[in-house]
Amino acid sequence: MKNSVEIKEIDRNIINIIKEITPLCGNLYLVGGALRDILNGVKPDDYDILTDYPTDSIIEKIKRNHKVKIARIENRINPLIRLDIDNGNILDLSTLQGQLSDNLSTRDFTVNSLAISINKLIKYDKTEIIDLFGGIEHAQHRILFPTTELSLKADPLRILRAFRIKLYKDYIFSETLSLDMKKHRKLIANVKGERLWMELKKILNHPDSYPVFSEIVNGKF
Repeated sequence: MKNSVEIKEIDRNIINIIKEITPLCGNLYLVGGALRDILNGVKPDDYDILTDYPTDSIIEKIKRNHKVKIARIENRINPLIRLDIDNGNILDLSTLQGQLSDNLSTRDFTVNSLAISINKLIKYDKTEIIDLFGGIEHAQHRILFPTTELSLKADPLRILRAFRIKLYKDYIFSETLSLDMKKHRKLIANVKGERLWMELKKILNHPDSYPVFSEIVNGKF
C-alpha cells in the first residue's frame, strides 16, 4: 500500500513556489485532497498548504516572482488565502492553528485528513504521509468516511461535498457516512445560500450530474 509522496508527483510550478517560501517558514504541510488524488494516481491541480508563519509575508514574496491572482476566503472553518497560479493550479495557504493533529481532526473526510511535511519533501525528495484516521486505506478503496462523528454537524455543507467527491472522484459512501448524512441532512437549511450554490454549481457542471442531483433534491440519502 502506497504511504509516501515523491516530489515528482507534485506540479513543478507548485514545487518552485514551495522551494522559495520554505526558507521563510518554520513548518509547512501539504494537506487534504491533493494527497488523496496522488494516492488515486491523479495529478492534483488544487493544493492546500498549512504554515505556522504569517501568511501575508509569504504572499508578498510569491507576488514578486510569480503571476498569481489572490483572494481571501473567510466564510469557512479555516480562513485561507487562495492563489490562482497562471498555469491553472490553485494553491490555498492557511495558518496552522495549534497542533497539526488538531487541524486534521477538523477536516471533512478521512481521505482529506492526510498530510506530509513539505520541509522533509524538499530535503529528501520523498516523505511519508501522516495518516491519523485511516485515510490512506480509505483512499486506496475509494470509500468516504467522516473524519470524526462531528464532521458533518460542524459544517453540513460537507454532505453536498460528499456527493461531489462521489461524482468527480468515483468514491462510494461508507455506512458510517451514510448514517451521518441522514442524521444531519436537515442542517443543510442552515448553510448560507452563497456557499450552498457554489457547491451545487460544481455538481451541476459535471456531465453526469443528474442522478446525483436528483438524489440530493429528493432527499434519498
